[in-house]
Amino acid sequence: MRNISTSSILACALLLSTAGCDQLSDISDKVEGITNSFVVEAFFLGVEPPEDETIALALEGTDFASGARATAFLADAAEVTDIENAPIKGAALSLVSSANGSVTMAEGDVDGQYGSNGDDGLEYTSGVDVTIEADWDDEDRAILVGAPPAPEPGIESAHTAGQDLDIDLSGQGFDAALVVVIDTATSQVVFSNEPSDITELYDFSHGEGEVAVTVPGDALGDETIYAVGVAGLVNADVEDFDNINTVLSTFMAGKFTFAGLCTFSESTLCE
Repeated sequence: MRNISTSSILACALLLSTAGCDQLSDISDKVEGITNSFVVEAFFLGVEPPEDETIALALEGTDFASGARATAFLADAAEVTDIENAPIKGAALSLVSSANGSVTMAEGDVDGQYGSNGDDGLEYTSGVDVTIEADWDDEDRAILVGAPPAPEPGIESAHTAGQDLDIDLSGQGFDAALVVVIDTATSQVVFSNEPSDITELYDFSHGEGEVAVTVPGDALGDETIYAVGVAGLVNADVEDFDNINTVLSTFMAGKFTFAGLCTFSESTLCE
């Protein structure tokens, strides 16, 4: 286990020194959350089945084909600067919900990364609480989030090739937005803002909660049909963290909805 940083100890001491007796129990829980070195950065993503056959075919062979996936990065860290360099290996992780029962999250090729998807029996059901349960260092730990429905991104079906595409989920109750664009002709991802490691996920989840995303025009330069997937994410509430670091950890959930986007030039119109 890593030693707790001096700054964390000072913060805890300040909390205790300014508290009355009635506040000590609550502050004790907060201190435990701050000083706990078990860090979880995780997300749970679902996919609304596309009605358009072209979009459905484009998703085959991608990470979205199985309909649901969960990814968790674990670290033994006291500071954000430590999380990338202190992966936790050998933990036992499961994703648990009333829709899935308990699905094991297996260790991946990257140290500290765990995951599961629809091929493992994972399903995304909106409105259901989902918990990651972990066993590490002979202690049980957990973090819970409610799975929200897919957003309403309001994407037009036709778009000028080479121009930026603005997507805004403001007012829909989400904390952040994920966007992916796939060329249906090649099934290649041409744009994605999905975090790929623990540091990127920390930055994404601990930012200012950007629910507006701009897809740059150079990602939409071809005259073709793109599958544009948008998910609105919500963050787990700190009250639903059990025996993990409450400052550095995150569990986000959201469901993708995909729409077809036909791009055209001045001389070519989408039919």
